[in-house]
Amino acid sequence: MKTRSLRFLSMSLGAAFLVSALSAQSTFYVDVATGKDTNSGTSRAKPWKSMTKAASTMPKGSILLVFPGVYGPNTSGDSFPITFGVVDQTNCKVIAVGGPSKTIIDGAGNTGFGLVRFRSKCPGIRFTGFTLRNMGKSFWSEAIRMGSASGGQFAAVKAEVDHCVFEKVHRALVIFGSPPQTTVSDGNSFHDNLILPTTGQAIAVYGIGANYIYNNTIVSPGHDGIFLSDAAFKQWCGGVVRNNIIVGGAAAGVIADNTAFKKVGTKVNGPIVENNDAFGMKGRNYAGFPVASNNLQVDPKFANPTKGDYRLTAASPVLDKGSANLPKIRHDMDSYPRFFAYKGSVRIPDMGAYELHRQNMVVSTALRVGKTGSIQFSGTPGIGVALFSLDDFSAQTPFGILLIHPAFLITAATAVSSIPGTRPIAIPNDPKLLGVRLVLQGGSINGVNKVLELLQVAEQVL
Repeated sequence: MKTRSLRFLSMSLGAAFLVSALSAQSTFYVDVATGKDTNSGTSRAKPWKSMTKAASTMPKGSILLVFPGVYGPNTSGDSFPITFGVVDQTNCKVIAVGGPSKTIIDGAGNTGFGLVRFRSKCPGIRFTGFTLRNMGKSFWSEAIRMGSASGGQFAAVKAEVDHCVFEKVHRALVIFGSPPQTTVSDGNSFHDNLILPTTGQAIAVYGIGANYIYNNTIVSPGHDGIFLSDAAFKQWCGGVVRNNIIVGGAAAGVIADNTAFKKVGTKVNGPIVENNDAFGMKGRNYAGFPVASNNLQVDPKFANPTKGDYRLTAASPVLDKGSANLPKIRHDMDSYPRFFAYKGSVRIPDMGAYELHRQNMVVSTALRVGKTGSIQFSGTPGIGVALFSLDDFSAQTPFGILLIHPAFLITAATAVSSIPGTRPIAIPNDPKLLGVRLVLQGGSINGVNKVLELLQVAEQVL
């Protein structure tokens, strides 16, 4: 089984039809270490240097892979805000290859309207896996900005920001006047992010539509954790706030201003605030709206907050206390599925940016062209499975969330290992594979229940 699987992996990755399928996705590359903005940006060998260049150039439906490094005016020549949606970038993906620990946007004290900004021509864009840090303090200083009071070309619709870390910023997110409609389908999403101490509000939603704020962990905000307002528009605020943890802030945990609720006939429109945990705020944990009973006010019992570990423990009171009513269901900050069939029963999501893990799969040695990498399984003894794809996806199955794309699944490349155990993966020395993006997802069949559970997703650029 092992020899055959490795042989098929080499054959499949080198197959011409897979290379053709990949090229059809229009992948572009940014690398601060090796790039130049005069390059084409269309291959791993000729990446752009700045994200600013990519944001003004990449076409609709394309993928931008941003390689590890520090991006900003002093390193990559980036100018702020890095603005997406000036040209048509519908359904684009902007992906930090190394994740937030390695791929950093440094504000260098910037106090302007966002380090990253989304405008009207990028509906469906996804921005994922970055650390945004080091901003100065002023009222409109924020790391991510969606929209503007001007509306129109500045409005942001269906933009998604997830799995990012925010450090030493004034505000992590401001949604202002977006979407211009009040329909659920036009809302923006901000989820599965970790916001470390801010100097101002962590999140401010001035937008009038159903903007979704969920499964974020917010630690010691300098003012409110999540502020919901429609005062600038005199229309109802449709913010949907679910599954967030806010702890130790200087003001309120979640607050809606006095104009946020509008009575239309017998119906009161306003924000939806459900299944959150606000604890230890110097102001009120919740303010300005009727507090639903599923909003908790308890210590979430983080693993080791003094050392910056905001994962949950088995004793945490927020386990399985989240809402399943979410628009985009993916994975937590550790790339673990939100819903998964633990012991054969699909679980309810936890609150905050992290799910409690029981079985694990990680890439222990990087997969590179012409090299042998490895994947490692841990947890309850059993059988581990790694599935390979050329793109990511999100779909609920009876076994948990499928996070690899079935249309680009490399079935013959499936690798099997014991749990616990490590499995080598040989990648052929084929130059056509340079820059190919592999998405892996683990699965486990433990020896007790013999039920397949879908595990983490991992991303490798060969």
